[in-house]
Amino acid sequence: MFGLNAYFHADSVYIDERAYKANEVLTFCLNLSTGDLEEIVSRLLWLRGKVQLQMGGDQDYCDAYDSYVQEAQNLFFRIGNLAMEIPVYQKHLHDVVGIACFEPDVRTLESDDPNIVLEIKKLNEHVATLFDEFIFFAYDLIRVQRGYTDLLDNYVHTRSRYLSERELAEAYRGYLDGVKRKKDHERVVGTSMMTMSYEPYRFPGEPDKLCESFLLDSLGTFLYVDFFRGLRLNHIPKRCDNCGKYFLIAGGKYNNYCERVLKDDPDKTCRDIGARRKYDEKCKDDPVWLAYNRAYKTHYARYMKKKMTAAQFEQWSRQAVEWRNAAEAGKLPQEEYERIIKE
Repeated sequence: MFGLNAYFHADSVYIDERAYKANEVLTFCLNLSTGDLEEIVSRLLWLRGKVQLQMGGDQDYCDAYDSYVQEAQNLFFRIGNLAMEIPVYQKHLHDVVGIACFEPDVRTLESDDPNIVLEIKKLNEHVATLFDEFIFFAYDLIRVQRGYTDLLDNYVHTRSRYLSERELAEAYRGYLDGVKRKKDHERVVGTSMMTMSYEPYRFPGEPDKLCESFLLDSLGTFLYVDFFRGLRLNHIPKRCDNCGKYFLIAGGKYNNYCERVLKDDPDKTCRDIGARRKYDEKCKDDPVWLAYNRAYKTHYARYMKKKMTAAQFEQWSRQAVEWRNAAEAGKLPQEEYERIIKE
């Protein structure tokens, strides 16, 4: 039910004729609101045993069994609704399969017919498999919220820049050492089976590509494969230092801020806020930038009072940046820099 057939090529992955960048799906899952998912899993684990039919059950047993089925089905739908929010499931997971209403017949449970006993055994196996699919999918989402956030926030992004191959290896080794005693759903692991082959694939409007084709039986397995491919390509989810949501750094300039529009100021983004904060911090702590900021305010005031023309102010601004860069590089002594930038 939650399996995926994914075609990987370069920095993209194709699923159901839709293209995603490496780690784009993980970034979406990181921002998914999972609510009380752990409580749902705990309840499903308990119900899984309750819906295993037992021979010899009386009428009270049958009545209780149907109530367990209805509760389980409601929890299935809640997990299914979460799945439908994830782009890779929106096309083919239209309906969440449930057990439907079912109240066992006492006479059936009292029967000693071997065929009936065998049928009940098969039914129990199917029901257990259904429960497991939903439980494992829920664990995959919990792993995103616990394991991947830990690895990204506390190991991959601690230096606020892309890591070299050696640094990535060291960071991941440190992560593995730190999660040895954690449960599987709390750490980044490959969770289930997959098959891999090379196949030609044609995305609509594009020529054929020779892709790595993966048949994956769970979301967790897909995220595991896609994460490490993306990590090597510098396609990495990053938590925004302003809004706290994750965004995808897709191989370009490393940034600590996303480009989401601010709710209270639609003309600005988190990245605008970040640039301003970075500028203010430099002006506060760096003598080169402090001198530049003071000089800029002085010359801007002159321009506003019409003591400088727009052309003069623009010329000074370009020259001031050159002086600032030279001072930062140590090519212009600080004392000389502060003198000329004031003029």
